[in-house]
Amino acid sequence: LALLLFSIKIYAYPGEEWDLKRTFYLKQFDDLLNTIKNSATNKEKISRIFDRNGVLISEIYSGPSYVLFDKIPLHLIDAIVQMEDKNFFHHSGIDFKGMMRAIIHNLKKGKIVEGGSTLTQQLAKLLFTEGERTFSRKAFDIRASLELEDLYSKEDILLIYLNKVFFGHSCFGVEEASRFYFKKHVENLTIAESALLAGLLTSPNTVSPFNNPELAKQKQKIVLQKLKEIGYSFDIERLQNEFWDRYSSFYSSRYISLKPLIKDEEPLWTAIAEYEIKKLFPDIEDGFTAVLSVDLNLQKILKEETEDWMKNKGYLTNQLETASILLDAKTGEILAMVNGTSFRPDNQFNRAMQMKRPIGSLIKPFLYAACFEKKILTKTNILSDSPISIKLISGKWNPKNYDKKFVGDITVEEALRQSRNIPAVRALLLYGVSDFCDFLKRVWNEPVAENMKEMPSIILGTIEMSVLQIAEGYTVLATEGKIPSPISSKILRTVTDKNGEFILDTLAERIRNIFLSTQINEISKDACKEVTDILKRVTEKEGTAFEAANEAGFTNNGTTACKTGTTSNFRDAWTVIYDKDFVLAVWIGYDR
Repeated sequence: LALLLFSIKIYAYPGEEWDLKRTFYLKQFDDLLNTIKNSATNKEKISRIFDRNGVLISEIYSGPSYVLFDKIPLHLIDAIVQMEDKNFFHHSGIDFKGMMRAIIHNLKKGKIVEGGSTLTQQLAKLLFTEGERTFSRKAFDIRASLELEDLYSKEDILLIYLNKVFFGHSCFGVEEASRFYFKKHVENLTIAESALLAGLLTSPNTVSPFNNPELAKQKQKIVLQKLKEIGYSFDIERLQNEFWDRYSSFYSSRYISLKPLIKDEEPLWTAIAEYEIKKLFPDIEDGFTAVLSVDLNLQKILKEETEDWMKNKGYLTNQLETASILLDAKTGEILAMVNGTSFRPDNQFNRAMQMKRPIGSLIKPFLYAACFEKKILTKTNILSDSPISIKLISGKWNPKNYDKKFVGDITVEEALRQSRNIPAVRALLLYGVSDFCDFLKRVWNEPVAENMKEMPSIILGTIEMSVLQIAEGYTVLATEGKIPSPISSKILRTVTDKNGEFILDTLAERIRNIFLSTQINEISKDACKEVTDILKRVTEKEGTAFEAANEAGFTNNGTTACKTGTTSNFRDAWTVIYDKDFVLAVWIGYDR
């Protein structure tokens, strides 16, 4: 007892900070309590995102997700109290037995290593401090807890705690946690679901079923056992089996919502749409409706085919990544996208739009299109596939073919179909390096090449681009030389505000690009058609995509063109497939 009283004195001395700021902290507590209690009368605004066909993708709830006691199941309250502070309804803010145990342990260690905190102390730390583990902070928590318990009811303290406590993955409060972990409102939770949430509180992100399902299961079992000890009747094994049969695939999914949403069919597209909307309309209020360019049917096919192929090849376990984009060739809109092998809170990088990598041989069709346009070459002309040495300021450059072989004289058509490097270098020297760089700027109609070095090695794909930029470049070939004018958004079709008023509609821009071509910077139609005709044969024997097409059982009906590309040491592998309507660009490689 003497040790306890002495330790309390040590802890309580810095509590004078509470006395100095008491009025401010209590007003803060009152305001939050009133906000939560008044939230029941506030109509929550919901923003909705649809695909191009009107299929609902996601619903985004606005504002704090506060709930009152009548919406929180009793078994969730019991589970949290049993795990965090089983004497909550009997103490006056401090659990002396628990604190005594913690004090002895902390004094032995010479620092705070064990809390012994009640729910009231946890709430004081959550609301009034930054949570640092020091003796002075502990003293502050004690003083604040005693006063809160004196001024407010247990129900008020518990109500704020349940609405503010952290459950991991940016979720605060039981409602947000319910939406994130189970895609349902808190009032609909089962006992097993409540037990999982209660088990998270000691270390939310560590125990998260998304990060450590086995540990989450263990914690859940402990909570269920504690519930049985206070009178609940159920079979723990049956409850857990039913729970994990339902949720295991969800927690192991490679595509997870980053926010606590009830409905989110495509987390990647929800995140992209929100970013695009906030970028274009930073002052937009919640309650908006957006229609996106994506086609959920095409998105599902692209995502599932990608995952199946990566899994069958054994690539999902060796850190190999992939990204792909499907474009509407005429409008430039994005119809489907894969950002990587997963989209989770710990892997949000959009490789399809943000990452730039050397493009390898994907650049060659544009060189030959340039040569055809200027009539420097035709597809039947002969180029020499033989050793060549080029003098540069830095020394001699001796380019090689990817197979380290030379085939001698070869037609332009076969040189492109087989993606031979040396003939492409010779074609570049005929056209001119500087002129070719200017041609590339015409194709992309944006400064993608502003940092490009005007060197002969550019024809081997040293320039870096994103998957999206590659796809956009190939739309020029797909549309026979038409360069569409930029549209307001390649992702958003329409956006209406909370009142239903249109603030964005790209219909007129899309119609313009479908029926009109930009006359400025247009590429020769005949040149593009000739290149496309050659690329339609890339999937045939001796073409660079023959083996892949054969393995996939792909038969070209004469409408589909294809180009492959790799970079040094096969660090990056590219494929572009297109016809008059669509362009699909795919990248596979390692992030580092």
